[in-house]
Amino acid sequence: MSFGCVETTLTHRPRQAPAILHTAQATSFWEVVGAEGTTGWVVFFSSRQAPEESFYSVRNAWHQELGIVDSLGIAWRYRPHDSEAEHVATGTLRDGVVAILHTSVPAQLIERPISELASAYGPPVLRESSRLREAASSN
Repeated sequence: MSFGCVETTLTHRPRQAPAILHTAQATSFWEVVGAEGTTGWVVFFSSRQAPEESFYSVRNAWHQELGIVDSLGIAWRYRPHDSEAEHVATGTLRDGVVAILHTSVPAQLIERPISELASAYGPPVLRESSRLREAASSN
């Protein structure tokens, strides 16, 4: 008589709620100007499906997103190499922008036409690449 062991493995996948995709559209655009000149940009993303999901994207002068200010006025700064954002301020949009950009307190938010948003990405990169080409050709 032989005795054996039988092992049975059952895998049950948890039921997941269907994913709900909320889209947000850039509807407003500001230049952040401090004593040093242009220190950053703010883009407001509005969600029609869920207004509470609307947020302000805070970007440095090179348009790299450094953090967000949510619809409740809570400012979150992204930390390099970290999966969690850091809470840096609560209050007005300007307070959040100053905390995220580490800029001078008298920073001004100057509204720009949303049509300038697309063109705002080009010039700093083009100027930098043309300077690099000039430097390479002079060597």
